[in-house]
Amino acid sequence: ACSATISACEKAGEWVRALDLLRKTVQGKMQMDTIPYAAAISACEKGCAWTTALEVLGEMVQDRLQVDKIVCSAAIRACEKGCEWVNALAILTNMTQCIV
Repeated sequence: ACSATISACEKAGEWVRALDLLRKTVQGKMQMDTIPYAAAISACEKGCAWTTALEVLGEMVQDRLQVDKIVCSAAIRACEKGCEWVNALAILTNMTQCIV
């Protein structure tokens, strides 16, 4: 249910709401997988919020969640929209370490 709601926010361009839902879910100590994080990062990408997308990616790494190619691709697209090619290249370079 959480993933679907975050995805709906992403599709509606409501990246702030998507992040709010993600944060509430994490605080509620619900079992998390990559899907809600990927949707939140994609929402940030659509909202041109590349810094927030990188923060969410960093939280995933910090929480030792699986970072897959979908998550990395969304973060790279967010950087692309923000003309942050250095950060995009850093994610691409580290993808082999991120993806399990």
